[in-house]
Amino acid sequence: MSELGGSAAALALALCAYAAGASFHGARTGSTRWADSGARALWAAGAALTVCVATLLYALVTWDFRLSYVVRNTSLATPLLYRVTALWGAQAGSLLFWSWLLALVASAAVAGQRRQHPQLSAWACAVLSAVLGFFLFLVVLERPFRTLPFAPADGRGLNPLLEDPGMVAHPPLLYLGFVGLAVPYAFAMAALVTRRLDAGWVAATRRWTVASWLSLGAGLVVGGWWAYRTLGWGGYWGWDPVENAALVPWLVATAYLHSAVVQERRGAFAAWNLTLVVLAFGTAVLGTFLTRTGLVVSVHSFARSEIGPYFLGFVALLLAAPFALVAWRWDDLRGSPPVDDLRSREGAFLFNNVLFLSFAGAVLVGTLYPLAIQAAGGPQVFVGPPYFHAVAAPVGVALLVLMGVAVGLPWRRAGPGVVARFRYPLFAALMVAMGSGVVLRRPGVVAAAAALSFALSATLQAFHDAGRAGARIGRGYLQGLLEAFRTQPRRYGGYVVHLGVLVMVVGIVGSHGYVREREVTVRPGQTFTVGPYVLRYRSLEAGATALADARRATVELREDGRSLLLQPVRLFYPRWGQVVSRPAIRSTWREDVYVVLWAFQPDGSATFRAWVNPLVRWVWLGALLAAVGTVVTLGPRGGSRRAVFALGPWPLRQQPARDGHGGRAVREVLRALRGPRAGGGP
Repeated sequence: MSELGGSAAALALALCAYAAGASFHGARTGSTRWADSGARALWAAGAALTVCVATLLYALVTWDFRLSYVVRNTSLATPLLYRVTALWGAQAGSLLFWSWLLALVASAAVAGQRRQHPQLSAWACAVLSAVLGFFLFLVVLERPFRTLPFAPADGRGLNPLLEDPGMVAHPPLLYLGFVGLAVPYAFAMAALVTRRLDAGWVAATRRWTVASWLSLGAGLVVGGWWAYRTLGWGGYWGWDPVENAALVPWLVATAYLHSAVVQERRGAFAAWNLTLVVLAFGTAVLGTFLTRTGLVVSVHSFARSEIGPYFLGFVALLLAAPFALVAWRWDDLRGSPPVDDLRSREGAFLFNNVLFLSFAGAVLVGTLYPLAIQAAGGPQVFVGPPYFHAVAAPVGVALLVLMGVAVGLPWRRAGPGVVARFRYPLFAALMVAMGSGVVLRRPGVVAAAAALSFALSATLQAFHDAGRAGARIGRGYLQGLLEAFRTQPRRYGGYVVHLGVLVMVVGIVGSHGYVREREVTVRPGQTFTVGPYVLRYRSLEAGATALADARRATVELREDGRSLLLQPVRLFYPRWGQVVSRPAIRSTWREDVYVVLWAFQPDGSATFRAWVNPLVRWVWLGALLAAVGTVVTLGPRGGSRRAVFALGPWPLRQQPARDGHGGRAVREVLRALRGPRAGGGP
């Protein structure tokens, strides 16, 4: 078994080397034969890696304790589900899993574009094969198929924190997001080499970028949900260094997705987009470097490894090579159209780029600053949540305002009547600011509430305009709205994403700004309060699982004359010398009651930590809504002359869009859907 896996990994590495060389030669000489050979070698490498993954997975599922990796990450008591997730639960296996995902994504991306963009695809195949080859080199160094001199009777088991349903989704989603960003990176490199710096490479990789952004964002949200349910510290986002390292590429990719729209529509922002793509993938690999080398202290980090220098050199190469190409092609990039007016939608997207990059840079600095101090021989320092909150609050408010402004601005330049489009959002923001100022009396929260109401009103107004366009020609308000989604899924799906983000902001502000917390030690039968809630400690029971000693407390929550039993658990894992607190959570749309068994004494007394966290459910709901909107943006764009108003499966027949009332009506609807065109936008 180990021989099969090791041989397949070595074969995959050799195939990657050939794929990179053949693709490079084919792209440079224009030889279709060599380019096709390189693509086929990349696909073969993916097949060899599939054999590797299947081999290691079989060993984990069948408890093949001849393999060191199986001994370190499973035991006879490990359930089947977590024997599967052990594949990405430690260093060697996670690198193999990452490489396999990258091989699949790279193969699919090259196969999808090699006919339409043969030259770009050949260069991209060379880049993707080289990136994959580096990760396979690390896999060979880490030796996931290393055997032991003898097979022990049992293994150590998976890290207790990783035996959770979150382990099923969180790492694979992040990995998919990371490797997906390699596709636009590779095609950007291809565009720089070939001097094809128009929007072709952007359009060719848009869906890969959107899917990667969605996967990375979903991974961050699932990670927050996992931390909230498992770690017992009362929150879902603590600015952990490794999670910060995943947040940074997501922020950069968010800026790129907005900026790419400008290049596709106007041909502008070519240099911006190349830079953002490079930074997105570069910071993704940097985050992987931090995780794999153990440089940061985090519950997500793997043990220290000898691969650090290789990783650091690779990150430097990933960033240096494309920026050298950008400098080489600078004269070509300077030819892209400028922003005519900062009050246009392009101007709003430019400010959007600046804000997102500033936020990403501040998070990266806060994450790397302790490492830089230690590397310089200084003391160990820690950058905590106060720093990140101080950065996130003003940038977040500015982004909310910009979100609302961009919806109402036209392309190219704004005419004198554009201000009128913001009268309702401004009125809503003013009313909310006055009301929240009286009730909340916290300047930061008041500013966030006003900015949120402004963005929400502007977004809802865009939906209202679409519905009103349908009603104006007698087709109906709802059908006008459906037509907007059919003909312009990217635009209106993006607005749904904005709505999801706004819902998340409601939850984030509430769950961070108005938390009530208490720590108390009580005996059985005694009561304690947290916020408006009264809790009574009833009992403490001892138990055990196959791997851990357990203590389960029973706490009665009294609310509105009703009682609810909460049972927080504290587990001790002797093999790991590790304690895990599993909180008990009563969750509603208004707030969560979150109770943790913190400590206990032989006489039955127990120490509890309890929180009341407002609006946490709104965070998960907003993330789900944003995901739905992102899926909508991936849909095919409807033809401008095929405007068929449909409700469900029964489309209404319309007149041909050539002459007469029907054609004029359809053109009127589409004109309304496109929004304001002051200043002669395209």
